[in-house]
Order: sequence, then C-alpha cells, then structure tokens
Amino acid sequence: MSGASGAFRPHAVTVPTVTIGAPAAAGSLDKNIIRRYLRRHLDQLRYCYEKRLLANRRLAGTVTVHFTINGDGRVLVATADGLGDTEVEACVAQVIKAIEFPRTDDGGMVQINYPFTFAPPEAPAPAEEPALSEEAQP
Repeated sequence: MSGASGAFRPHAVTVPTVTIGAPAAAGSLDKNIIRRYLRRHLDQLRYCYEKRLLANRRLAGTVTVHFTINGDGRVLVATADGLGDTEVEACVAQVIKAIEFPRTDDGGMVQINYPFTFAPPEAPAPAEEPALSEEAQP
C-alpha cells in the first residue's frame, strides 16, 4: 500500500450575496408585494452579478433599478445604474422587466426605485494540509 491518507479537507461553498434594499415606490401596489416578487428572482439577479464577477473579482456595490409597472402588472420600462458595470446593470434590468406583478388596486401606474447590493463571496480561510504520518514520509 502507498502512504496516501485519503483524508478530505472540508470545502465550504461560498456564493455572492444579493441584498434587497428599501424601495422608493409611488403607486397603489404594496411594497411588500413588490419585494415578494423580487425575492422570487434573486437567483437570476445573482447570476447577472456572478457572470461579471468572473471577469472582475473586486466587483461590488449597489445597483438601483428604476422601473414602471402598469395597471396590469407588467413592467413597461426598467433601467439600472450605480454599479458602474453596464453588463450587470443591463442584465438586472432585463430580469426585472420580465417579472409579471399583480394588477394594481386602482389600475394606475407604479414607479419604483429599488436598490440591490451585490457583494462577492468571502474568501474561505485556507485549510491546513494534513500532516503525513511517519510511515508515509519518504
């Protein structure tokens, strides 16, 4: 037999974080409903960020999405800014534009500014190398 120990190092999976901030909304759609619908799409929003994080490991900050929901619950227009990365901003705006919200109570438009804060995963602490037993050393 060789001296391989077969020991495994624990590996913690880390993912970037997306934090939903407090919205500024004008219209008859409840902010809690808007938040609930946005939370359903957090994985898509995270993916927008993760794609660009591969190219720029230091990319972090807040994207504010400005969007308008019509009385039928459709997003008419969505734009995003604030991060300084046009690809992430465009992707986030596209995700928001595809969401179908519930109809508004009064059939009117809802104007929303919604911040999302993106942060890279924390770097895991380096694991210690397993010590070789005396018999496995050359």
